[in-house]
Amino acid sequence: MSGTENFERLLLSFWRQGPAREPADAWLARRVAWIEPLRDAGVFSEELAARWIDRFAAAAADDGAPISGYEDSAARVLQDALEAVPAGSEPGGEAVIRFGGTYSALRALNLAGLPDNRELLSRLSRHLAPPPPPSPEREAALAHRGRTAEAVTQASFAELRRVIPGPRTRRGGLCITSVELYDGAGTLCWNLVSEGDTPSGPPLREVGVCDDVGTNYTVFSGSSSLLNGSSGRETYTYAGEANFVPVPPAGAGELFVNHQADRFDIPLEPAG
Repeated sequence: MSGTENFERLLLSFWRQGPAREPADAWLARRVAWIEPLRDAGVFSEELAARWIDRFAAAAADDGAPISGYEDSAARVLQDALEAVPAGSEPGGEAVIRFGGTYSALRALNLAGLPDNRELLSRLSRHLAPPPPPSPEREAALAHRGRTAEAVTQASFAELRRVIPGPRTRRGGLCITSVELYDGAGTLCWNLVSEGDTPSGPPLREVGVCDDVGTNYTVFSGSSSLLNGSSGRETYTYAGEANFVPVPPAGAGELFVNHQADRFDIPLEPAG
């Protein structure tokens, strides 16, 4: 890239910014003070220097008002670009991208009478293919997200009512140390021994809760911490918790915690 091209790229960045934080005349004078030495040194020709000075002068005089007088021609250009988008086009298709580029170019000129983004998308949507139906996996994920969001609003941890010791077993490295039952939610407290490298995400994933009377539970907003944080270990130990709603009903006799292929049975002893 030549020196002239380098300087033109720099001037272009200044021109795009405009006189945002200083008086326009001072901004213009500083830019001209850049250009004239380049012309005198022969880096810019007389014609190129004059063209850049005219550009900065026009930018300094621009008050930001939309440019009028081109409404009909701009609307025609935009409509031609829209009609060039075939029916059933994909959102990322070439014609759609070209239409978006046309609209962006017209907006960059600050022309009056252009449609806003909402109207533009409405007109473009008539040319697009309908979105495919969500996959069963996507529908299940959306349903789970909705249940989780609702669970968070229903949960209450204002009053701790019971603490139930977990089973004295460890399966797959996991031990459920206790279950805390609050006035409007429950918390699983757990300890996990993991072999090998520390996991990149949460160490405990996809925990499920159910009981012997078929209650529908939702698990949400778990947290964890690494207890032995030094590197180079063969095993790592984590402690954490996972919350769930609702509180087990009075008729439930056992709570079942599922993690991967393992299940932990926790008797719900009567309070007292």
